[in-house]
Amino acid sequence: MQTERRVAANHVPKLDSWRLTLTFPLIFNARAVCFLIGSNKDPKLIERVFSGDVALPAARVDQNAKQVTWIIEQKS
Repeated sequence: MQTERRVAANHVPKLDSWRLTLTFPLIFNARAVCFLIGSNKDPKLIERVFSGDVALPAARVDQNAKQVTWIIEQKS
C-alpha cells in the first residue's frame, strides 16, 4: 500500500495509457468520498465491499474515510 505519495501515475498496458491513482493517504484525509456504482457490477462484489473484505480497496476506503456516500444504480 502506498503511504508516502498522495497521487501515483500507473501505466495500464491493456489500454496502452497512463492513469492517475489517488492513494489511501489522500482519500482518507478527504472531507468526503463518493462511489458511483453501475448496475452492471456484480452484486456479490458489492456485498464483499460492505462486508469489509480488505482485499478490495473500496472496503478499506469505506472503513477509514471520514464520510462515504454510495450511489448504486438499480437494474431496470
